[in-house]
Formats: sequence, structure tokens, C-alpha cells
Amino acid sequence: FRERYGVDSLGLTNCVAQSEYIATRFGQVALLDDFTAIERMTDKFDLVTVIGMSEHVVGRLKDKLLQNIHARLRDGGVLYLQTIAKPDQWIGGDAYRLVQEFVFPGHDLDTQAEMETRFAKAGFKIVHVEDHAMDYAFTTGEWAKNVTANFSRLKALIGLKNANLFLMYLLYASKLFKNGRGKLMRYSLVKA
Repeated sequence: FRERYGVDSLGLTNCVAQSEYIATRFGQVALLDDFTAIERMTDKFDLVTVIGMSEHVVGRLKDKLLQNIHARLRDGGVLYLQTIAKPDQWIGGDAYRLVQEFVFPGHDLDTQAEMETRFAKAGFKIVHVEDHAMDYAFTTGEWAKNVTANFSRLKALIGLKNANLFLMYLLYASKLFKNGRGKLMRYSLVKA
């Protein structure tokens, strides 16, 4: 953002390696904390991005996340949010249960309608929305290739059972999203 648009950015991550990478690569600050750090901020922002994180937050905390962002945005500020949505009708047998129990324990997917209700309740107006499921199909397919190529290293790190589980998840997710049975939603929202 600094190079392209001449503006300052502030990152927020709960991953030490990611924070160090940002500082080394870009010389910028990324706060090492979780999203509740937003509550302690006094700054106002023109744009907040949330990418691939909200699906890992349970319902009541999703509402809190949106409320906190709303409070930190200037009037007319934009929230860009990317998240996976639960299909309106789940057809997958035990696959979703296995993902919820073993791959992303505690994650909480909303349907598109549930998400959009949350946005309105938090004071956001949707100005643009797209489902980019094919992007996630491609991404998880590429991750599966990387896992396959490095399977012995992954197995040594997390064990055979977990390595197999993650590979199966990536292969299944790629197929699911490719066949239109999963949604990767990208929203542009304006503070109402």
C-alpha cells in the first residue's frame, strides 16, 4: 500500500513468523496479537482487510470482530472481507464433521445469508460481493501438490495420521470447491 498508493498500513497477526517476515521484507509493523487488539486502538482507518480469518472465529466473536472494525473505520470506510461460506445445503457425509473436528477444530462457518445478516447488524452495507470458489479450488490443489512433494517431511513433523488427514482435506476441498459445493466469498463493505 505504501509503494502503490502512498499510504501507511498496519498489520495484525497472531503468528510470530508472519510478523517477523513482514518486518524483514517490508520494514513495516505488524502487531503481534489477536483481533481483540482492535478494541484497544484509538486510530481510525480508511480500509480494513480481513482475509481467511473470520471462518476460524465462533459466531458471537464474529459479531464482536465486525463491531470492533466498525468502530475503528472512518465514516464511509471500507471493510474488505474474504471468507469461506458454508454451502446452503451440505452434501458431504462425514467430511464436514471430520474437517471441523480434526483439521480446523472450533471453526464456525456461516452460510452466505448468515454472513450478510451479521454485516447488516454490525452496521455495514454490501457494495460488492463475489464467490471465487475456483480460486480456492486452485489454491488447495496447489497446496496438495506441495504436501505430496514434501510428504515425508510433513509426516516427520506431525505424524502419518495427521499428514494423511491434511492431504485428504486439501484434495477433497479442491474437488468440492471446483464442483461448486463450497464458497469463497469476497465482500467490499462500507460503514453505513
